Amino acid sequence: MVRLFLRRALACLVSSAIAFAACSVASAQAAEESRRIVVERFRGPRASRLRSALVANLEDAGWIVIDETLVWRTTRELGMAQPETREDYVRLAAALDARAFVSGTVSRSRRTWRLVVRVRNAANGEHVASEGWSGRTTSAMDGVGRGGATRLRPHLERTSVPGTAPPPSTVVRRERGEDEEEPPPIDEEEDAEEEPIEEEDAPIEPGAPGRYDSFRLSLSAGSLWRSMSANATVYAVRRGQPAADPATALYDESRGYTSSGIGHAELGVEAELYPGALGDQAFPWLGVLVSFRHSVFLSSFGCRRSAAECAGDGRIEIGTDQLDVQAGVRGRYRFGERRGDFQLMLEVLWGVSSFTLDPTTLQLIDLDAIIPPVEHQYLSLGGGFEAALVPDALVVALRADYRVGLQIGAKTREVWGIETGPANGVLVGAELRHEATWLAEGAFVAVRFEYFQFQTTYRGQVGCATPAGCPELPPDQQYMDDNLWEPWPVDASGNVIGGVRETAVDHYLRWGVYLGYAFR
Repeated sequence: MVRLFLRRALACLVSSAIAFAACSVASAQAAEESRRIVVERFRGPRASRLRSALVANLEDAGWIVIDETLVWRTTRELGMAQPETREDYVRLAAALDARAFVSGTVSRSRRTWRLVVRVRNAANGEHVASEGWSGRTTSAMDGVGRGGATRLRPHLERTSVPGTAPPPSTVVRRERGEDEEEPPPIDEEEDAEEEPIEEEDAPIEPGAPGRYDSFRLSLSAGSLWRSMSANATVYAVRRGQPAADPATALYDESRGYTSSGIGHAELGVEAELYPGALGDQAFPWLGVLVSFRHSVFLSSFGCRRSAAECAGDGRIEIGTDQLDVQAGVRGRYRFGERRGDFQLMLEVLWGVSSFTLDPTTLQLIDLDAIIPPVEHQYLSLGGGFEAALVPDALVVALRADYRVGLQIGAKTREVWGIETGPANGVLVGAELRHEATWLAEGAFVAVRFEYFQFQTTYRGQVGCATPAGCPELPPDQQYMDDNLWEPWPVDASGNVIGGVRETAVDHYLRWGVYLGYAFR
């Protein structure tokens, strides 16, 4: 009895183990089959590379992508060249034990690359959803190989294997004969043109068609023309005019500076960075702007004081230097979904614009030719807009800023009035930009014109022209003081009644050619 009981118990244990193992294998096979999907051939240029990247990403995420050769053979065995109707997809999926079909189309429209990936439910052959990647360059579609599985997962999980597989008799396995067609190689690409895409199957990825540039860098070359004039009241005796009372006899004269020709040459660099426009364009509207421009081979000339003629040794070269620097924040917003749609820009910039003249040389030229070196520091408030005249080819941009003066250089005050305050100004500009995609994706060439001015009200007496300082002279003898640049006339109480009494306007006209690259 004991032996019989032990034999029966052992038999039960062995049967249970076998049944458990069989169930485990069946469960594993079912779990494996439930993740089997078909990734069809992508259509369009560069389609094979993008398909391979997506397949690798799906397999890394745990999905089982059925070999394409097996899919092709099974399709032929079912009597189809390729599945076309929903019923065809259901029959093919049942034969392959697949739950979903994934297809893709690559197209290019108006220099925008686009990849649309669709998911089809194998249970009924219907489309489930679509995902898209797009951008100005083909690299914008590479995201399908990094996050394609993550974005497709919710759609794939909504699919299922057909309820019943076709009878074994309907799937005939046979070897390929000599006259049968060899399946096309997997790496063959179709140089297809842009194909129509149904709107309901190809939703636009948020922000993709209207993708903003994340970083722009450009080099410029051009010229800057300057014109400045002012009326000054000086002592008449200093201009060689006899006066019964030198302390009260005054003389009005005009002083100014005008560039020769189209102005002096300058080189520059400009950069814009929008951190939020990198990657998925989470916050593309706010960025930083930095620009730098400097004169090249700039010099000025004046006539030596008391020289017989303004030639030879009587002509003096004045060391001159021009600098323009800006840095600040710029915001932008595009009223549309495509590049080239109307875009508004607002900016707040800190800037320095200087036009310096060597003070040592200024002391040697005629008094009526002396103008001050200027150094304007300002806060620029303004903005503009841009829009495409020719889509993806020619863009026009207009800009206007108001410059609130923060400071003016010490040398400016020394030469024309130590009580002079900051100067305010305005700027208007226009730009024509050509998207030179024929040169490289992202390259552009632009021509820009800018007019800006500063309005300065000069006040106070001039500063000392010599390091030793100015002697203390009574007001009625100020006209004799050669330690000053040129003392402005004063009244009996020492109040300045001469100098530049009206607001002086300093005009600048800049043009430049810009060659740059936009990272998109």
